[in-house]
Amino acid sequence: MAAQLQDLRRVWKQLLRANQWEALFERLASYLEEDADASNTVLLLQADYNRTQQSILKGILSQEQVRLAYNSLTHRMNDTIDAIEAEDLVPDWLSRLAAAESTQAGSKNVVSGSTITAGGNVHIGDVVHHYPGADATKPNIPSMSPGEKEGVERAIALKTRVINKLRETLALEDDPIRSIRYEEQLRQAEADLAELNAKLG
Repeated sequence: MAAQLQDLRRVWKQLLRANQWEALFERLASYLEEDADASNTVLLLQADYNRTQQSILKGILSQEQVRLAYNSLTHRMNDTIDAIEAEDLVPDWLSRLAAAESTQAGSKNVVSGSTITAGGNVHIGDVVHHYPGADATKPNIPSMSPGEKEGVERAIALKTRVINKLRETLALEDDPIRSIRYEEQLRQAEADLAELNAKLG
């Protein structure tokens, strides 16, 4: 079990090094128990990440401030991943990990530089791409394994908890500056939730 946990940590850290924060948060949400301390820590990190993103979009951070903010987030996330133990994970995490590895090993990808001529749906890895000539009545929704679907559903549940907590906090907040910050976080969280729901079709 220790080896599998190390494999899981390695996957998360690969996403962290690649700056794939949204994918990392989704993966963590799908594996962590909702009431685990690590789950709450990840929620706080996600809130800080969203706040940083909003500040960048508004142009209120210098390049140095952005660098420092991301360095801090990266170090904190790295420490959080290192601290995650088996008891923090959902009961079926081993089977989920095995299913994910099996899916990755069995994926079929087109070699870069090759040409595709298609009159229908083309499967690249685990994603279905819709092209003219295919059934136009069907939406272009990527295929999703049961484990991935469950992970997205758990991410939706966690994001809903974040939204409800932000709404409660905002209703009680009497400081105008903090209220604005909570409103921004709430809008971002609602946008994230809409994106997650769209993944389920």
